[in-house]
Amino acid sequence: MRMIFGEYIHQKRINKEIPLREFARRIGVSAEYICNIEKGRKAAPSSDVLEKIIVVLSLTNQEIEQVYDLAASSKAAENAVPEDLAYFLNENKYVIKILRIVRDLNVSQEEWDSFLQLLKLNRKNTEV
Repeated sequence: MRMIFGEYIHQKRINKEIPLREFARRIGVSAEYICNIEKGRKAAPSSDVLEKIIVVLSLTNQEIEQVYDLAASSKAAENAVPEDLAYFLNENKYVIKILRIVRDLNVSQEEWDSFLQLLKLNRKNTEV
């Protein structure tokens, strides 16, 4: 069974032994709001609140990526990835990893173009 965003945050908060009201106070939101997120009644919060959650929970890089993935899933209707790509991304976690690396490296349009040309050239050479 796949975990949802709110369950994940709840689990991390409990593991850190942070009471709900204290957690909400440290993030700057109401306890009711956090409760609704943890129960799955609300989607993941805005990016600024999400960043505060990450800091308060002292998440590792791997856990941060998990939080972002789960948050995106919970907000799918708001920030929908085109349907033809959603399945591809969900089935190919390596692509998500590559996109994060490219983001971190701040790859330019020229670098993307070179990369795509190289891919096409390699594909053409293997088909011959």
